[in-house]
Amino acid sequence: MPEAADMINLGFLSDSEREMILEVLRRDEGLRQAEEQRVRKLKTELLDVKRKGAKRGSGRYSQQCCGRCLEPLSRLTIFSSQCKMCNHHVCRNCRTVFPNGSWLCSVCDKESDLKKMTGDWFYDQRVNRFSTTPGYDLVSVSLKKSLAQMKCPQSQECCPSSTTEESCFTKKKKKAVEDEEEEEDIDSLVSFHKRSMASSSSSLHTSKSTLGSLRSIYSEAGDYDSVDVSGDLVFSTSYDEPTHSLRVLIKECHGLAYADASRQLSNPYVKCYLLPDKSRQSKRKTSIKRNTINPVYNETLKYSVSRSQLYTRSVLISVWHHGRLSRNTFLGEVEIALDCRDLDSPYEERVALMAKTASSVPASVFAQYKGELVISLKYVTPKKPITEKFKGKKTAAEEGGQLHVLVKEARSLTAMKTGGTSDSFVKGYLFPTKAKTSKRKTPVVKKNLNPHYDHTFVYKDVALEQLKAMCLELTVWDREALLSNEFLGGVRLSSGKGTVKIAKEEVEMDSVGEEVSLWEKMMLYPDSWAEGTLPLRSTMGKTEGK
Repeated sequence: MPEAADMINLGFLSDSEREMILEVLRRDEGLRQAEEQRVRKLKTELLDVKRKGAKRGSGRYSQQCCGRCLEPLSRLTIFSSQCKMCNHHVCRNCRTVFPNGSWLCSVCDKESDLKKMTGDWFYDQRVNRFSTTPGYDLVSVSLKKSLAQMKCPQSQECCPSSTTEESCFTKKKKKAVEDEEEEEDIDSLVSFHKRSMASSSSSLHTSKSTLGSLRSIYSEAGDYDSVDVSGDLVFSTSYDEPTHSLRVLIKECHGLAYADASRQLSNPYVKCYLLPDKSRQSKRKTSIKRNTINPVYNETLKYSVSRSQLYTRSVLISVWHHGRLSRNTFLGEVEIALDCRDLDSPYEERVALMAKTASSVPASVFAQYKGELVISLKYVTPKKPITEKFKGKKTAAEEGGQLHVLVKEARSLTAMKTGGTSDSFVKGYLFPTKAKTSKRKTPVVKKNLNPHYDHTFVYKDVALEQLKAMCLELTVWDREALLSNEFLGGVRLSSGKGTVKIAKEEVEMDSVGEEVSLWEKMMLYPDSWAEGTLPLRSTMGKTEGK
């Protein structure tokens, strides 16, 4: 929604002119909605075509049958049946022939049409991520505000403009998603956004602070401003038995610190986590109150959780200033233990906000249970030494063995979809090998929190001595069709000593416990399988004590 400073002064227009402009804007909005519906229909058709037959890049079918409908191909047509875009062999019924005689398979043709008709492959994600202010929206809101000011008594003009704007013209915010082509892990995503923040600050000035937003990523990574904490928070907690939900009522704050002391400016909002879970799924936020240090919210934040779990949980409530052109500013927090609270008789409580408690020991990546991953490792020694000719003479080259990683199953994964399921897959990297060449993936196992993958990653030309200075990283992801994939957990196997170069950064090999013992067992007994059950990390950051 446009800010008050962005409004256009349209007071010179007559009532009839305003009505004519509003009618044009309504027709324009209808056309935009029809266009968005058409784009969604095209994407749905593309997904339907992709679901039929083989998937792009799959090599699990014979080249003597069609890669789309799986009908057998004749021997004469095999050599002329390969699609130039996806390299699948397809039959004549699964082709789209163009007037110039060239052709594409049905899936590639649909993708090409979609790009032409929409103008942008990630149109919907761009709209969700950047809350821009198009011209029709700006003019429409300006007209409505002008009419409201004419009807209201002049005595009401002393009210803050931000309060009038928020109460009359609120707009439902959509969930932002991180544009992540390679489904990078959480820590890589944070570092990527930090590197790009300086170059993209001009485009981020319109970005709103929503669930999963870039500002939240910075805040959780410790990239935020802070001031001397002051003020109080008024809240209450209760438990609703019929819906099995914990309710946290954020009523108001008093005497908050100014985020910008020189301008005496604060745009506070409240963020809440149900600890020990500090993931996106546990985060709840109130609306933003602008230009005030005594905000009134009266908003209820809800968590679906059984009563038996509350005795081991606590609520972390923090107050933040929302910066439009700068980083968010921490204004204070309070942690409420639920084991000693009477949730059946809620009462309002006023507590003083506290500064963040700095800890010299980082939180353990295993503090939050994310499930387990069952794998087997085997180093296959080369049977014959590799020889190569050098100036007419045969010389022994460096022997290169193979590392086999059998990803068997995962247990007790986090449910990410409605119905309590996840569509998971495992991604693997062997560092310091280049990321693209060492990347491996398992097939996606749908609607299962205890998936069996039974898929083997093979890394070739690896010497046994090299493995002592290498690191195997396996991460589990929930597959999303049109959104970025969700991180479910991961493991890092290495000797636990030294550093390894990932991209351009030196990263400490922080493997612990079973991660180290399984890696050493694999190197100690080559040509034999070493199996282990590893707990999943909640983040791929450093472990406690490392």
